[in-house]
Amino acid sequence: MKKTLATFIAATLIGMVTGAQAERGDRGSEAADQAKDSVKKRFPPHWGKPPDIQTKDFRPLPGGFGHGSSTLAHWIEVNMKADHERGKGKGDKGDGGKGDGGKGDGKGDRPKPPRPFEPKHPPRPEPNAELKGKLDAYKVAQDAL
Repeated sequence: MKKTLATFIAATLIGMVTGAQAERGDRGSEAADQAKDSVKKRFPPHWGKPPDIQTKDFRPLPGGFGHGSSTLAHWIEVNMKADHERGKGKGDKGDGGKGDGGKGDGKGDRPKPPRPFEPKHPPRPEPNAELKGKLDAYKVAQDAL
């Protein structure tokens, strides 16, 4: 059933696309030129994956990456700044001078995050003499078992 439905949908879509192209005539090449101009610029692979969770706003993205959310814009700005600081400008392959086209082992691409803050624990208080006596008696009883 699923295979039949998928085949039907694919055939319908192909028919719609070919019919629309036939109706367009000479206008098809103009539309194709516009489509080529609007092709999205891909992110450099050493940036990793873009953020999965993004806001629903829509704004121009820096670096000629089209339009998207402010979360994505911030991610691009951070990566562009990091590239600039590491000397990976627009003309670079993004490989940090390794000459492998950015297909390195992935180690050292990003600095390690700082260690989390670990609070200092207060010193353990010393038990009073009465409690020390009880503890010693308990230890003697445990050793006797």
